[in-house]
Amino acid sequence: MKFMLLVFFISTFAFSAEWQQVSTHEGFMNQYHYLSCDEVNHRILVGTLAGFRYYDIDSDQWFEEEIPGLFGVEKYAIKGCGILHPNRIVLGCATANFLGFVSVSDAQGDSLGKVFVGGSNLAPAVVRDVEIDQFNPGTLYGCSWSDGAQPGSFIVSTDSGETWELTYPSNIPHGLTNIEIASNGDIYLGGTNPGISKSTDNGISWTVITNGLPAGTWGQALATDPSDSLRVLFGTQYGLYETVNGGSSWDQILAPYCYSIAFSSENPMMVAVGTNDARVWVSSDGGSSWFDKTGNLPPEAQSQDISGLAFSSTDGYLYVSTRNTGIYRTVTNALSVTDENISINPQEELIPLTISPNPVIQHTNINYTINTMSFVNLDILDMSGRIIENVLQETIPAGFHTIPWNTADYPAGTYLIRLVTQFGSSQESMVVIK
Repeated sequence: MKFMLLVFFISTFAFSAEWQQVSTHEGFMNQYHYLSCDEVNHRILVGTLAGFRYYDIDSDQWFEEEIPGLFGVEKYAIKGCGILHPNRIVLGCATANFLGFVSVSDAQGDSLGKVFVGGSNLAPAVVRDVEIDQFNPGTLYGCSWSDGAQPGSFIVSTDSGETWELTYPSNIPHGLTNIEIASNGDIYLGGTNPGISKSTDNGISWTVITNGLPAGTWGQALATDPSDSLRVLFGTQYGLYETVNGGSSWDQILAPYCYSIAFSSENPMMVAVGTNDARVWVSSDGGSSWFDKTGNLPPEAQSQDISGLAFSSTDGYLYVSTRNTGIYRTVTNALSVTDENISINPQEELIPLTISPNPVIQHTNINYTINTMSFVNLDILDMSGRIIENVLQETIPAGFHTIPWNTADYPAGTYLIRLVTQFGSSQESMVVIK
């Protein structure tokens, strides 16, 4: 049996884990998918089921926009263009029947200027993310999820969204979830197998960059360090991974399943991560140490994914969006956080994992013990590292647990059982005989 120890140092920060709600759940317009900060115009941009909302920080007011005639339009990504084109906002969307399209506004989103519906004209599936070339705001990028019949697509416009090119390059993830452009112009695409790829020539060619990532890794969140073009954070079902060399290698820096990531543009050493067990983790030293800042988020919020995070340099708050319960922000300035070294509490948890009986004829039990309530991911892999079945993916209470598994549908051979929790992981081999 092999154990992998994951040791994370938890330190106490100056700002308290207190939150206040700034937007409530009130129907379709508040089923939140995405959150970002428009630093130039002092706004928090939020994607919802029916359109998008934005919070004007200066006036402390919410405004919302819908796309006429398209009920159930979901906004999966919203990006502002920044100082080069402060009025431009690009939105990645999907119709009620999951056809992807991109909406471009040149009026700060107050008028959803150009709308390009998907299907044969654009992406055949949900446009999961969009990006604006900060060196040339007329160049727009997007990526779509797979529709099952064909892989996700990489879409490009070089004329501010007037026309789009839909491409299926080799060496990119099958289903695309995230696109990020580093400060040196390199483009990163995250998604399902092979997980993450990189282009250094504006999307013409791609290289798979998965060295150090577990087999079968797929991405849910992606963020580039605004001050270091070679540093990228990649949120996966196996935790948060970091590269400091442009993707040549990856190292895990946080164990929980990561759903969203935010760098502070004012202080890139400040990083926030949202997990799918509704925890908010914050680091003020670039990820060397982390603190659980979930704090007083209400129980109904803590039962939801943290679907979006954003630091605002305008008011200094950290904003979070939950799937169905609203938008929250810290009650004190999050950007002034300093590590006070009040306490250091290393979390060291061995995860005992056994399979009994082993070898297996048809029925066996997968047994494991965790000392702390944790999100648990349990996969069955073949010897090539390919995931053949995800057995478990949920928050589990502390204690001893047994999962029955039937091998009737699997050929004879050797398989790997991989267990990953927030505080450690373990892997054991299993032999199936017929």
